[in-house]
Amino acid sequence: MDRYLSEDLPEGLTRRAQRFVVAHGIKIGVPPVGRLSKQWLALGVPSSEIDRVTEYQKHWGGLVLPPAPHYDGGPRCLDSDLPEGSPDEGWLFPAGTHRTAVPYSFMIGPSGEFGVYGERWTPLHRTVEGWVESVALAYDASM
Repeated sequence: MDRYLSEDLPEGLTRRAQRFVVAHGIKIGVPPVGRLSKQWLALGVPSSEIDRVTEYQKHWGGLVLPPAPHYDGGPRCLDSDLPEGSPDEGWLFPAGTHRTAVPYSFMIGPSGEFGVYGERWTPLHRTVEGWVESVALAYDASM
């Protein structure tokens, strides 16, 4: 487990989100996606989707943030797994593990949106950076 340093931060975060991740984020080890690529290709997942998951894991994999105040929401740890979907519907992949038992999954959408998938796909933020900013803002507002 390591603390985040400014030079370790993914690009695209606002200054507020950068400060939040450096002050409150930790980085844990997560396995790389590459070891599963052949299995995923055999299951019909396009290589372009495997590339998206690999990029997500490279930038965000292992980031652990505290939950937003007054809401135990968001993934406990950003980490990905097998994409699901189809060329017609678009592909989603997990954003990370849950903090609590919930009837939906945190997912990354076809265009990089951060959202939830239960009975249907619901984007919550245009990007992962947007979700991190929302947690940072809620945390700041509660202080």
